[in-house]
Amino acid sequence: MILQIALDTPLRRVFDYRPPAKALGVGTHDAPRPGVRVRVPFGRQQLIGILVGVASESAVAAPKLKAALEILDEHPIVDPVTFDLLCWAAEMVVLERDGTTRIVGSQRPARSAAAGPARLACAKGTRHHR
Repeated sequence: MILQIALDTPLRRVFDYRPPAKALGVGTHDAPRPGVRVRVPFGRQQLIGILVGVASESAVAAPKLKAALEILDEHPIVDPVTFDLLCWAAEMVVLERDGTTRIVGSQRPARSAAAGPARLACAKGTRHHR
């Protein structure tokens, strides 16, 4: 099981982690639910992110994959509808490097070609389909 964690970093993507050795309120075969907060090592610091998905494999080699430190919540901190809205917004909103935002498909503000867009990240397939 691979936890896909969204972190508040300049790198707008999800980061893969192994589950922590002891997961709060989670059995050995149960995956934590998207929307719980997770403490993870990130470089020389510890960050708190949001679990946005669970995968069976990672593009990161197994020996390089770090374990999350702790699952902080037993239940998601947002309801499924809000989580879906946040994931939709992450797919639709582009943050330009000059600090402006735009909706995907809208006209781009004038900027240099080197500025390039940075996307917010949410794991694919994490929406709750009813």
